[in-house]
Amino acid sequence: MKKFTTITAFFLAAVLLLTFGCPVRAEGDQEPFEITVQYGSEPLSIDPNAEIGNDVITMNCHMWESLYKRGEGNKLEPGMAESVDISDDKMTYTFHLRDGIKWSDGEPVTAKQFEYSWKRLVTGGYDYSSFLDNVVNALDIRTKGADVDTLGIEAPDDKTFIVHLTSPIPYFLEICAYGVTVPMRQDIIEEHGDDWSLSPETFISNGAYKLDEWVNQEKLVMVKNPEYYEKDKIGPDKITWLFMDDDNASLAAFESGTVMFTSHFPSEEIQRLKDAGFFQTQPQIGTYYLQIESSEKGVPELQIPKVRRALSLAIDRKYIVDNITKGGEIPADGYLPYGFTDSKGDNYKKNSKLWWDLDDYEASKEEAKKLMDEAGFPDGKGFPVIRYMVNNGSNHQAIAEYIQDCWKNVLGVNASIEAQEWGVFLDTRAHGDYQLARAGWTVDFHDPDGLMNLFVSHDGNNDSHWSNADYDKLIGESKVEPDPDKRLELFHQAEDIMMEQGACIPLYYYVDKYLLDTTKYEGFFSDVDGSHFQYLRKIEK
Repeated sequence: MKKFTTITAFFLAAVLLLTFGCPVRAEGDQEPFEITVQYGSEPLSIDPNAEIGNDVITMNCHMWESLYKRGEGNKLEPGMAESVDISDDKMTYTFHLRDGIKWSDGEPVTAKQFEYSWKRLVTGGYDYSSFLDNVVNALDIRTKGADVDTLGIEAPDDKTFIVHLTSPIPYFLEICAYGVTVPMRQDIIEEHGDDWSLSPETFISNGAYKLDEWVNQEKLVMVKNPEYYEKDKIGPDKITWLFMDDDNASLAAFESGTVMFTSHFPSEEIQRLKDAGFFQTQPQIGTYYLQIESSEKGVPELQIPKVRRALSLAIDRKYIVDNITKGGEIPADGYLPYGFTDSKGDNYKKNSKLWWDLDDYEASKEEAKKLMDEAGFPDGKGFPVIRYMVNNGSNHQAIAEYIQDCWKNVLGVNASIEAQEWGVFLDTRAHGDYQLARAGWTVDFHDPDGLMNLFVSHDGNNDSHWSNADYDKLIGESKVEPDPDKRLELFHQAEDIMMEQGACIPLYYYVDKYLLDTTKYEGFFSDVDGSHFQYLRKIEK
């Protein structure tokens, strides 16, 4: 992979500084409070129903708002809805919209626009189309072509939106705060088609910000929405998002003052950045893993469960987090991460089966060799070269190179590494045009279902195309099981199937890592729906 040199990176940062300027003004000063951040790469789409990837999810949580939202201080609170009535059986939610809520063009926000959006989401074949599977008839509409008008939602008037669920789910209000469930403008989408989201003139949103400019492969600019009902609580008047794939360039932009925030930087710089007080972390519930293409496009040898488990056991996860990522990540001992609890507050992992001993890598290597022998490939004889795909980024490349060495030295298996730009990478992976690829997911709500859904056969986010009927059955049962502890037991059983069959190769559990000078700024937070800058304030000295 071609990399910028340090000189090139700082030159780029200098150019960006002249182009975009630095953050200015605290609240109360004469000049507008404008910030520039680096969070990700060029998005494939900023259509909320079609969003995928943390970068787009983060951008959209500033421009769009659903029935609920993450408010100041990271509190889950009413958004477009002023209040909600929940039935005693917790299967019917009646939302009452606020008075006077408007789109960025001044048109009123109505319940019918939520109805249109939710039906569009269920029928659109989007990555998040399964997000509403707990709504009555949503699954049949999505997978069997049932009439969309049977979806369990109602908009009896402009101010009332009613949702009927198939079973109580503890995280439903979190779903109602997520980007894909926002209202949508049917009139604009039908008039402009797929191009509606490409221009500030037609990208009409209802959140704290509105789209001001989008320069391909360079930047996206949003400005405060004057029609937003809580505009006076919003901090920055303008947010510019720079698109960068190169970690060195991102770091140089931060250190030159071109950006006040970045989530991309070389891991070898972490200790220096910690010492300087810029390196920050927040807890994050998610898993970094390798996925294997499991459809007919996949490599036959990689479909053998013993091969998959051998490839997994040959990797020293502690080495990865201690020597490559170095940001406080937790080495994975299974698929689901820490952070989920049962009804007593005990961690989900307490009763999880551990699939390798993190403290005995030598034993894992021996087991890996044994499994590879049993699969018919002793010392890698007769095994094809694995094509290992990553998106651009120094950590992904370094992890791939380390795993490449592990497989060669432990199993005699060779792998080639292919790096792709983010948008191309997502498209390649979604279409199954790969053999093995880097993957990662953080939950969209605080429940294991947010990660387990990724391997359900009909889920739009199942880019591995792995399928197992017993697994699907267990996840289906979990969606209608009212007892929280019985639900967790179903997840345990499903995870065991995943790991036994080698559905994926978990490497570590995430933390959210970023650079921010917390002596200058306050009010930033991140959660399941992305990173939030809308409540940022500049600290007065």
